[in-house]
Amino acid sequence: MSDLHSLTLLNTRPSHQAEALSKAVKTHHGQVIVCPMIKIQWCSLEGTVIDLSSSIDKIIFISVNAVQGFLNSAIYADYLKALNDPGSSIELYAIGRATQQYGLAHQLPLIVLSKAAFDSESLLAHSVMQSVNQQSILIVKGRGGRSLLEETLASRGAKVQLLEVYDRVPAPFCTSNWQKFRTASTPVLLITSVESVQNLLKSLSQFDSDYALLNHPKWSFLVATVVFSERIKAFMLAQGWSRPIWVVSSQSNAGIIETLKKVNLGKENVKK
Repeated sequence: MSDLHSLTLLNTRPSHQAEALSKAVKTHHGQVIVCPMIKIQWCSLEGTVIDLSSSIDKIIFISVNAVQGFLNSAIYADYLKALNDPGSSIELYAIGRATQQYGLAHQLPLIVLSKAAFDSESLLAHSVMQSVNQQSILIVKGRGGRSLLEETLASRGAKVQLLEVYDRVPAPFCTSNWQKFRTASTPVLLITSVESVQNLLKSLSQFDSDYALLNHPKWSFLVATVVFSERIKAFMLAQGWSRPIWVVSSQSNAGIIETLKKVNLGKENVKK
């Protein structure tokens, strides 16, 4: 079975990113229950000064949200001005393909260096990010999160600046939708970040402490969990997660659909 018949996905993406995924799942004959785990709040960049003249060599965008926040900021106007500077040669990079595609759709010529894994480790392993001594690099990201990228580039001699354009905050928990999900056909949980799983566990534990035990039978209703990275999988396993975990082939709606098809096919093969 290549489609998603009988499968129900708990779509935990932020609201502004959930609709396209829900539509894609339904197109493939799956069911969707929407339950955002985080919401995005755009940061006020008033007073933020970033010199986008020829002194900036590279800009790295961590996520689609990073690109969106950049485009909506006054810094973007400065970037457009810098393009007209004969001495400017700013290189733009994205960690993942979905981020690259969003940037390209908005006339930002983002480059993806990896052909397989799309994470900070893969970006840093590429030769382009090895020889950065004395280069000025701007990282556009959300507030907080991992510091591996900036710390590693700084250790290689780069002058690193951060432009934090959004915050990830817990979304109000969708208790009624969670209850529907528990009794749905072939329930599959989507987790897109460590913050998402942390918020889920915190919300569930507030009304049922059994959920705090990740090997508790309370979780046995889940057919599988689909996550965005090996790092998220490792975090969940370290917390005691006992249900099957699948890592997406790519951090995009297409990658999620491809992985869900594999989950559903695996379920059907077990039945046979």
